[in-house]
Amino acid sequence: MENNNPVVGQPANPAGGVQPAIPDGGQAPVAPATPAPVVPPAPAPVVPAVPVEQVKKEPVVAKEQVEVSQPAPVAIPDGRQAPATQGNVSQIMLVEDDGFLSSLMKTKLEKSGMSVRLVVDGEQALETLKTFKPNLILLDLILPKKSGFEVLEAIQADPNINQIPVIILSNLGQESDVEKGKQLGAVEYYVKAKTSIDELVNKVSGFLKGGQPLA
Repeated sequence: MENNNPVVGQPANPAGGVQPAIPDGGQAPVAPATPAPVVPPAPAPVVPAVPVEQVKKEPVVAKEQVEVSQPAPVAIPDGRQAPATQGNVSQIMLVEDDGFLSSLMKTKLEKSGMSVRLVVDGEQALETLKTFKPNLILLDLILPKKSGFEVLEAIQADPNINQIPVIILSNLGQESDVEKGKQLGAVEYYVKAKTSIDELVNKVSGFLKGGQPLA
């Protein structure tokens, strides 16, 4: 009769067989471990690079440097005078010894856009003309030191100033006085008693604009 009992001291074989006997003091041989299969890591998904939109930059406009244009200095030779006219402003020399009348006339003329230089006698007028060349001379006849007639004679004799127009404004209203003044080079003769300040300003303005006094 077959004996199916396992041998005492021998472990049962799961397959039904008998485990090999282990000698005393020995150790059952360890079967080498089967290495686990190496699973390569899944590659990271490739994300296409998103093009960075180029930021449009406003062009940098350099601030325009504003330079104030300054008129170039005019070189004036010794003994000569720069032109009296500055831009569109007419220069007038007023020869009048009456303080109240001269102040009123100066104010009216300047309000009309003219520049006025005031002198009070005939000698000062001729001295001023050595360095100042106005666009027009308003001349009284009855003056201290030198009369208006003497001033006219000196102006006509000097080629540096005899081209400056002279308008006479005087209380002398006789025909002989008017005729003499024009013979000495005056372009016009007005009698103070017959001409208001406003009328005079209009006549002067008309002369400077058109070259001829208004009638």
